Amino acid sequence: MHVFLDIGSGEGPRLIDATDFEAFKVVIAGGHDVESARHALTPVAELLDEGDAMVDAGELNLLAGELAESAEWIERFAGMLDYARSKGWVSESAAATRIQAHVEWSDAAAES
Repeated sequence: MHVFLDIGSGEGPRLIDATDFEAFKVVIAGGHDVESARHALTPVAELLDEGDAMVDAGELNLLAGELAESAEWIERFAGMLDYARSKGWVSESAAATRIQAHVEWSDAAAES
């Protein structure tokens, strides 16, 4: 699964391959405008200076829509979170659980 953002589209982030729990990342298309991407990703994710992002787990549930209501999806998502925790890629606070994701920049047009 990955969070996809096309800076030039004017649309907000969306979830692609929401049932693929093995390849979590953020893909930003439409150029390499860090400030525009940072603004457009709010509140779903926060871009970090190291080329990664912290993605809000609750926002992923919202982006997944009806899929996030499925017992199988919930179980697999929990498994992904457990794996990420074991690697030190999860930040948890009273306000949110956030998952670290690699950011890929692309000049390509929007994905389907």
